Amino acid sequence: MERAAILSALAAAGVFGAAGPGGDWPGWRGPARDGRSPETGLLKVWPAGGPALLWAVEDLGQGYGSPVVADGTVYATGKVGDVDVLFAYDLDGQAKWRRGCGRAWTKQYAVARYPPTVAGGAAYLLTGGGEVVATCAATGERKWSVDLLRRFAARHPKWGWAEGLLVDGGKVICTPGAPEACVAALDKATGRTIWTTKGLDETGAYCSPILIERGGLRLVVTMTSHAIVGIDAATGKLQWRHPYRNVFGDHPVSPVYADGCLYATGGYGTGGLMLRLAEDGKSVQHAWSDKRLDCLHGGVVVVDGHVYGSGDRNPKWVCLDLASGTCRYEAPGVGAGSVAWAEGMLYCYARKGVVGLVAARPGGHEVVGSFKVPRGAGPHYAHPVVAGGRLYIRHGKALMAYDIKAR
Repeated sequence: MERAAILSALAAAGVFGAAGPGGDWPGWRGPARDGRSPETGLLKVWPAGGPALLWAVEDLGQGYGSPVVADGTVYATGKVGDVDVLFAYDLDGQAKWRRGCGRAWTKQYAVARYPPTVAGGAAYLLTGGGEVVATCAATGERKWSVDLLRRFAARHPKWGWAEGLLVDGGKVICTPGAPEACVAALDKATGRTIWTTKGLDETGAYCSPILIERGGLRLVVTMTSHAIVGIDAATGKLQWRHPYRNVFGDHPVSPVYADGCLYATGGYGTGGLMLRLAEDGKSVQHAWSDKRLDCLHGGVVVVDGHVYGSGDRNPKWVCLDLASGTCRYEAPGVGAGSVAWAEGMLYCYARKGVVGLVAARPGGHEVVGSFKVPRGAGPHYAHPVVAGGRLYIRHGKALMAYDIKAR
């Protein structure tokens, strides 16, 4: 029930717009930013060779940000030269427009790494060079932009900025990583500063924040370079901080939340942990830790009280009991990578370029369909997206749409 309440609150707050044909995936990790799609009527087994490829484009810029789908349009980001560009396609894969949005990251890992967030007729994104940009979702025309370096004296993480912005009602929430603005809320219509989180002298860590509610308190939860933090969504006040750091201090896996349990994890063998939130949401208590699920950037999902994802130093698919941390299984599957969930099934996109379909059951990890990604080049780091009866896969400059509707 808590997830349904969160989805309802997010919709009321304007975090995502009205659903398009067959449902939308309007930002980082879907409607509730938890890697889960509300889609139904989908295939439970794939034919040999995988589902039918409906269309593909290969003209995106450099990047491995996942696509998003909103109001009949598919969006993706890519680096072209020294600019991050937002691309828009219709549901048949026909180009609608492309717009340069701002300064790209041009040093190590110089690609666009995160998608925009589409809400209320606008698309919001953070460029690799630290510019928050609002554009018209229909045309790409710029509405406003904020340079985090100039406004907040922001400090970029080691490899530039990479974050899926959180839209909460009239606010766009980002992570400048500045001493007096570790996290900041900008006005959705104008870009003016609404609040900043002070007294938290830590840089960002590539983590896209989530929004949760506990005991009537709405919290922005994210990971900085050194901790997991909970921030009052209305005021920006730091409510709690729990130390957490992997060897590099980069934490691109968004935490996941269910029934008072908050799970966070990171790669390089660090593993994850579960925090229990107090009834009023104003504090947390460490419940358990685990080294098996040391997810690096592929994300995890919570389904029926279990956490599913794959590891880094432990490159297996892992299922953990959320309440206790008990390991239900470890399995190689199609290989470690990123994950999404829809209608009881895990969509597993391996770093070696294979996509697998697996039932989300704690009793075991059985691959019931798979296919090799046929287009694109470079790392397979994007997350799979399920929207409108389709599975979208991004690989480098290529974007592919597969038909996964049950017939």
